[in-house]
Amino acid sequence: MSNLKNTIGYVKQLLGRAWSDPKLQSELKNMGPCNDFVELPGDRVGVKVTYRGEPLVLTPEQLAGMLFAKLRHTTESSTNVKVQDVVVSVPGWFNEAQRKALLDAIHLGGMTALKVVNDMAAISLSWGLVKTELDEKNPTRVMLIDIGEQAMSVGITEFTKSQAKIISTAYNTEVSGGAVNLALATHFAEEFLAKKKVDLRHHPKAWFRLLAAVGRVKKILNTNPSAPLNVECIYEEYDINSLITRDTYADLIKDVVAKVPVAVEAALARAGLKPEQIDSVEIVGSGGRTQLFQHAIHTYLGKEIHQTLNAEEAVAKGCALQCAILSPHFRVREYHLVDIVDHPIVCTWQTIKDPSDTTQRRVVIFDRTSTWPAAKNVSFHRAECKPFEVKIHYDTTGEHAVDIASNPVLSVVTIDHVPRPAEGPDADVRLKIRKNGNGLIEVADCELVEKYEEVETPSPAASPSPATGEAPAAVPATAMDVDQKAPADAAAAEPTKKKKVRYTSIPFTVKHTYGQSAATLAEWAKMEAKMAEETRQAVAITDAKNAVESYVYNTRDSLFGSWAPYVTEGDASTLSAKLDEAGDWLYGDGEDETKDVYETKLLSLHALGDPIEFRLHEHSARDAAVANFESVLSAYHAKVVDTSDKYEHISAEDKQKVNAEIEKLRAWLAPLLAKTKAAPLTADPAFHTKDLKTKTDALSKMADLIFNKPKPKPKPVEKPAAAEQPASNETPPAAETHHPNGEHTSTANEKPAADAADNQMEVD
Repeated sequence: MSNLKNTIGYVKQLLGRAWSDPKLQSELKNMGPCNDFVELPGDRVGVKVTYRGEPLVLTPEQLAGMLFAKLRHTTESSTNVKVQDVVVSVPGWFNEAQRKALLDAIHLGGMTALKVVNDMAAISLSWGLVKTELDEKNPTRVMLIDIGEQAMSVGITEFTKSQAKIISTAYNTEVSGGAVNLALATHFAEEFLAKKKVDLRHHPKAWFRLLAAVGRVKKILNTNPSAPLNVECIYEEYDINSLITRDTYADLIKDVVAKVPVAVEAALARAGLKPEQIDSVEIVGSGGRTQLFQHAIHTYLGKEIHQTLNAEEAVAKGCALQCAILSPHFRVREYHLVDIVDHPIVCTWQTIKDPSDTTQRRVVIFDRTSTWPAAKNVSFHRAECKPFEVKIHYDTTGEHAVDIASNPVLSVVTIDHVPRPAEGPDADVRLKIRKNGNGLIEVADCELVEKYEEVETPSPAASPSPATGEAPAAVPATAMDVDQKAPADAAAAEPTKKKKVRYTSIPFTVKHTYGQSAATLAEWAKMEAKMAEETRQAVAITDAKNAVESYVYNTRDSLFGSWAPYVTEGDASTLSAKLDEAGDWLYGDGEDETKDVYETKLLSLHALGDPIEFRLHEHSARDAAVANFESVLSAYHAKVVDTSDKYEHISAEDKQKVNAEIEKLRAWLAPLLAKTKAAPLTADPAFHTKDLKTKTDALSKMADLIFNKPKPKPKPVEKPAAAEQPASNETPPAAETHHPNGEHTSTANEKPAADAADNQMEVD
């Protein structure tokens, strides 16, 4: 409100528009009543602003680029992730000029557009990707309606489990939430004119405030029979106070409501469907909450209107899902999005460099039934290989002619040299024209197509053997095969002709009508970087100045408040004088200084105020810090004197080491604590609370190494060896028989001699 002349809205509606467009001229009156729009070379729109005290004219691409840069910075600050690639949505009626202007703006914002999707496509993706229960063979037809601030969009999409195919779209820029706001604001402005003899529409700031106020009135009337309007001092000392009923509201916007079914009917007609063939109706957009709009749609279709999608975020969510599909870092189920062409595109061509041949021919390459992304091959028969020129442009004469105020020509392709084919004086030239994923037309390739016949002689068939009537076996191919001759009675091989096609690339040049040159974009990018750096410096200076101002006010309050017991009268008087001096300096000589000057001033104030604040902090935290200090020491002393089994493995020397450290710390603190308590609050403390934490941490580190030693494992008890007894399943040792001659034999487990003999032979 305080900077309306330098605040530019409706940037999206300015992108790619021609100054000579009468529709734009009528819209400019409501777009920015405070803005100064000017004509730029090339029939383009510019906005005159004041930057750093100097007049500056900016293009819509530059303004949108600043917006994208700010959005990128906000996102990176919130997510700590660098933003490089984006998917951006546009209304389906955006033409080539508007789409290229948007891509240029994204480039100026420091990002790359992976894809530019239509709003209806984004909403379809948002609705259909999560519907895994849909039938693959029988598509579900859903009518998607988006009523936003500037227009109404209608799309019919056939959904299956794996695909969203848009079969029809229609738009109406006369139905929107902005149209409702304008009707209400006009009503209240006329009331105010009758009462106060002042037309608010001629006073930009008052008109801006009125437009903001009627937005709240509109929301109240959706659920209430009446709504008040109250704006204080809307113009000078005048207030505006009024009351409007729902009946009056309905009468004011009846013309807008009557146009709601127009786009719905157009979408049905384009798809060749009747209302009963629509399975579901979904409405999004802030304007879609207007009940009068919903009632008009329900009356025409005779169907319930669903609001299962987030009204404001349905389009953005669809773009985010498209990002996830395109990104290699996310796993998304396979899902296809098929969009439909809104602007029919034709190409015309004629011979150049030959005044006698002025015939112009025309062919439609993308009609309103075509889907995209897609590519088409267009063939041209060139008599005597004459050079020619192809113009690709919107269809401005057909049944679905595009209403475009600026030049409808998108690109001009020139083929200066058509190669002569090997056979015949004429040539066929094929041009590949593609409508890419951003909705832009591009020429991919140009080729000479030659059709010719090639004679092929098949290898002779093998003759049957006279004796057997069978064909002889194939002879392996060797180096000597060249000397072999076919049998005399072999059938003669007849040559055959085969049709073939040869493609030869042809050089060509393409001149695009819309979009900025690389040099212009580089200049704008350099300007944007300079302005962004100046903005960062200005913000840094403002932050530094605000830091000084904030410290002056906060310290002045604290000095005679919570800081008072901790500062002497002399120090308080000195600091108070410095604060007053700094405050006067800020609004005098220090009004416009550098960041370093403000930071130096702040440091000088901190040098006086920080010791006082530190004494306050130390006094407030001392009791708790001392209590924690004693608690830690007592806990370790308890472990030292513990006589239970838990610490019996700890040696007395180690325990004494810990106890000595505890006594040492207590002896250190006692005199310092007594000295601090005896000193006045204005004196610096004899010790700092952070010292207590440092010393207890050192004690814990040393003591934990001692008390956390694991107990030694007990030694295993040795059992006496038991007499060896044979196991129950073991055979007792064999009894031995002693002979007189000293020999002895075993009587157990002996085998007969026959067995022994058997062990020495094998039977096969």
